[in-house]
Amino acid sequence: MHFPVVFHLTRLRWWGGALLLLFAAGCAPRPTPTPPPTATMTATPLPTTTPIPPTATPTVTPSPTATPIPPSATPTLTPSPTATATPGTPIFRQGKIDFVFGKTINLDNGSKDIAYHRSGSQVDELRHVGFHVAFYGPLYFWPPDIADCYNAHYDPANNALLNLSRYVGLSFCYYTNEGRVGALHIDADYVDGSGQRHLVITFMTWAVFLKK
Repeated sequence: MHFPVVFHLTRLRWWGGALLLLFAAGCAPRPTPTPPPTATMTATPLPTTTPIPPTATPTVTPSPTATPIPPSATPTLTPSPTATATPGTPIFRQGKIDFVFGKTINLDNGSKDIAYHRSGSQVDELRHVGFHVAFYGPLYFWPPDIADCYNAHYDPANNALLNLSRYVGLSFCYYTNEGRVGALHIDADYVDGSGQRHLVITFMTWAVFLKK
């Protein structure tokens, strides 16, 4: 049988064809590689710079001219208040008294009404002498109207003014021993060159009797 010979020939043919294919593949020209595309650089223009305007020249505001202060006016001395009556209201008696210790005064036309002295406790007093004198106040104005003193709520126990220096510039209503209505103003409290203490008052008593 000739099968082996045919087989070997077939194999040789097959190997020969394979070698020819390999040789053909090795000898085939290789494809030329395609170079990557070259990037094109596009120049972006810089933004246009807006010029800064020149700084405005500052305006200098002149300082205000100082207005000179006028010199202080010469103080005017105010004289001691003068008692004046309300129009239509008669004044029975009025005056200005400079008291020293021990001096008494009649505020209308009867017996003595008040006295200026120093108590045993060394307190200056303007005290009643009669038993029917009383004071009301203090008032912060002068002169009061007769209605202020006529309608005042008098307390018979308020029959003396103590520590008079604290009342300088103030006023008080009163009624006298005879029952007339009046008012007084504490003008001053001072010590003279000899060491004597004084009390200055202005008073006025109306020709009107207090109803009791």
